[in-house]
Amino acid sequence: MSGRFFQFGDGTTPLTGDWEEAHFSFVYWPGSWNDPENYQDGPNGIRLTDLADFTDWQNMALKFEICVPASNPWTGTPMQIIMAGVDKVTFGGAVMDIYGNQCAGANNTYMSSNETPRGLYRPWAATGSFDTGGKWVTATIPLAEFTYGWEGTPSSGTLNADSFSSLWLFICAAGEKPADSCTPIIKIDNIRAVPYK
Repeated sequence: MSGRFFQFGDGTTPLTGDWEEAHFSFVYWPGSWNDPENYQDGPNGIRLTDLADFTDWQNMALKFEICVPASNPWTGTPMQIIMAGVDKVTFGGAVMDIYGNQCAGANNTYMSSNETPRGLYRPWAATGSFDTGGKWVTATIPLAEFTYGWEGTPSSGTLNADSFSSLWLFICAAGEKPADSCTPIIKIDNIRAVPYK
């Protein structure tokens, strides 16, 4: 795989377990700052629910390609994956949208809430270390496993077909002890939501 991708870590910045936006975070929020919100203009624009049908979300998975060089393995601290509806976040103001939904507007309070269900991706859990030898491999996280809250305990919230308008991937402790001396390089590409079962 070649071309454009995004990357967590630079090979020298350690994972501390804290949320660290500059090195270990990727976010997509739909919105345009229009009133009413129309999801048509601006840097982000449309909702992910306009790109994929999430009606049967319990039988879907989030997939992406991942590449981790052996020189900078990932040895702990999970990737939290949040997909949220416009009631949780939009890239814009807290206004009504053209569909009659109240938008939450730009915020990050939902990220650190146990009410917001999320997936936790821990490819290092079985062996204590994960790398792909510098090759691209496919990661698969079933959306039905988006059951965790901020602390890594069961979320108090629930998902529905409208809960998948945005995407936030970030590496943060989720109640777990961070990895010791972990300075990973984690490349991600080709994120998609697809049928799983």
